[in-house]
Amino acid sequence: MSDVKSWLHSITAVWWSRIIFFILVVSILFPLTFLGEYPTSIALILSCIILSSTIFIESLRSSGKWYLVGLHLDRFTFIYLAYSLIFLIIQFGLIIILGAFSGAQISYTCRQVNNYFINVVILIFCWAIIEEVLFRGIIFQALLERFNPYLVIAVSGILFSVTHLFNQNVNLMSLINVFLAGVFLGTMYYTTKSLLFPIYYHFLWNLGTQLLFSSPVSGFDFEIGMIRVDFVSVKSGFLWLFSGSFGIEEGFITTISFVIFIILSPVLINPNPFIVSKLFIRRFNESRLTSEKYSTVKL
Repeated sequence: MSDVKSWLHSITAVWWSRIIFFILVVSILFPLTFLGEYPTSIALILSCIILSSTIFIESLRSSGKWYLVGLHLDRFTFIYLAYSLIFLIIQFGLIIILGAFSGAQISYTCRQVNNYFINVVILIFCWAIIEEVLFRGIIFQALLERFNPYLVIAVSGILFSVTHLFNQNVNLMSLINVFLAGVFLGTMYYTTKSLLFPIYYHFLWNLGTQLLFSSPVSGFDFEIGMIRVDFVSVKSGFLWLFSGSFGIEEGFITTISFVIFIILSPVLINPNPFIVSKLFIRRFNESRLTSEKYSTVKL
């Protein structure tokens, strides 16, 4: 048993083996999504598959601490949630205030919190988990061990943008902003080593876009808005600042805010020192395992 455990530790210590292992496990479990009848149930099953696959692979590593993938819960978890809310208040506040000064019409829409509303909220939450674990989880973290972090963050942002290429009403500006969002989310993880941080932000951005603006989320309109901000009525020539058919993710204010946050977030936010130390110890132990493995091969 100890030999098997040691073998798994040495295998998962290699960065590319974790990527292959993750893809294989998710591929094997993916047919379970066919058990879902509706989009919400399918998303719920898929998020469970991706999360469980991630936790399973992380638990096989030398530390055995599955939460080191970025799913640790402590006081920093609430700090990162607070930062997410602050970022969103600034972004949404700028869009609403400047939009109102430019002639946007703001009205309240009475919505019932019915089964459809709850299903949409669950759907948005599940897809935030799915996208963040896929783009900032095991694959992203394994690549960070091997390549320049800025390159990895940029490439993950490009791939994140490409996955939105076939969304409804997509255009060049929306793809640029989705890329910047991907870079910002990647920077969140790289700065804090918390996967929950980008999950919080991603979920709250998508939900807030619907509730506070009645705006499409990446081109999709779920029609659960509580407040409606009509940017069509803004002064001629200013609509590009705020929104478009893809949603507020198409606006230039969103572009500027993402660029500013990408620059400032590494300066403003600190990682959990306990988790950083645990990651350092694990990386040290895994480097010893890989060096021993290759030295054995040479002999």
